[in-house]
Amino acid sequence: MKKMKVVFLAVASLFALFIMYPYQYGPHVTEEVCMEEALRHVEALVAYAPRLAGSGTIDDDVIGGCLSASSYIADTLKRYGYIVEIQEFPITTFQITEYELLVDYDGDLSTPDQINLTDRAIPPVTSVASYDAVVPLHMVEAFAYESTPDEGIVLMYRNNEPAFSPNREKLFSISYEDYLILDQRKTEKSVLYVKFSSNRRDVKGYNIIGIRPGNTRTVLLCAHYDSVFTDGAIDNGSGVAALLECARILSSKQTTATLYFAFFDAEEIGLLGSAAFVEAYPLPQCVCINVDSIASGNVVRVGEIPRYADMWNPEFRTDYYVDRYVSSLASKVLGYSSQRLHLEDVGGISDFVSFSRVGIATTDVAAIDEEATKYPAISEEPSLESGIVWKKGDRTLYFHEDRFGKVIPYIHTGYDDIEHFDQEIFRKATQVVVEAAYQLGCYSDEDIWFFIFRFLGMAAALGCTLWYVKAVTDRGLEEEQGMRNEEENLINEQRT
Repeated sequence: MKKMKVVFLAVASLFALFIMYPYQYGPHVTEEVCMEEALRHVEALVAYAPRLAGSGTIDDDVIGGCLSASSYIADTLKRYGYIVEIQEFPITTFQITEYELLVDYDGDLSTPDQINLTDRAIPPVTSVASYDAVVPLHMVEAFAYESTPDEGIVLMYRNNEPAFSPNREKLFSISYEDYLILDQRKTEKSVLYVKFSSNRRDVKGYNIIGIRPGNTRTVLLCAHYDSVFTDGAIDNGSGVAALLECARILSSKQTTATLYFAFFDAEEIGLLGSAAFVEAYPLPQCVCINVDSIASGNVVRVGEIPRYADMWNPEFRTDYYVDRYVSSLASKVLGYSSQRLHLEDVGGISDFVSFSRVGIATTDVAAIDEEATKYPAISEEPSLESGIVWKKGDRTLYFHEDRFGKVIPYIHTGYDDIEHFDQEIFRKATQVVVEAAYQLGCYSDEDIWFFIFRFLGMAAALGCTLWYVKAVTDRGLEEEQGMRNEEENLINEQRT
């Protein structure tokens, strides 16, 4: 029995060594994140805002400086020692040249009774050359949640369609404070006057790719650098800055995988940049980490999945195993377990979808306001008075529009700027990205032996444990049977 205990303890030690100890390919690199460097990138990108897809330099007569931003990213990657490739792809934009948003409370479009929100509104990403309409104000909905003056909303047409229907016409983004003014004063006669003009332009989009050659495995880090009509500090200057800081840190590290840093144009008008990338760059054995909007909210989330799978295409989700691995690393950085984000909570997708469509394992890193997710955007039970009902088959779903636009605060509003950029949540999210990229980049084909040893250790530990339990059980049964035999003999002797 003593020998069995010794063997059991030895195998238990192997179990602790190979199974319980979390394997790490190299030292932690989270503390190497330099906030001064990262914030300089954000400030540089804001200087080129708005970074509208297809726009040129900040000196052009066309609004936007997307080309200037792409040059900045390319120059930074070259400075860090990466091979830089620039992928051009054709896109069609409708560059907004002028826009106007007026509210008239008595409906006669008279000047004294109007409120002009043009200077405080963000025009939509549009696919039409011009738009001029007068809409009854009571037919306009607002996507918002919990009243705070800095939070933005999106005005939408009400047409009895679900919140994600392509038939819903997006108008302008305004602040919640302005929305309260509209909502308190509106009557059945009130109207919203919407006008914008744009020029159709066939232009080029530019993806910037930084490459560090390694083995046949590829670790891809990606973020879009275009924006809507905002400074784009959070969406997605934060993601670009995190990746540039990650590129700086990894440039001095020993990694085995091939590293790709991809910065996409035209995400805001339909994920066009990432779609062009996956078509031109077939990457077998690739793991992708997409980073989008990581500088507002209070928690970091890793991965996105639909709560109602039948409402989304199969590719509208991240890879379970990559999500789980990155989340395990994130928990060490964040001090809490990072859960996957539900697509319904934000009402949109990001560039990870382009990779999921072609079978590349990908995850998505974003920062959100956890409080905003406590009330479901979509549910099967009504929980708010403001919301619409959508019946699909035998199911009835409730869309609570007051909840939208708050899960990732400030994006797609005039408050997406440096002033509302949360440096602390940005730092944590950047550390998660850098740590995950480094650990994945250090993995090599030879490391398979480590996992084989871990498996053998687990099998040996399990087998030894079962053997030990069986031996102890058998010994106990033998002792119990012996005691019974002794009792029977004693009883027989007494009878005799």
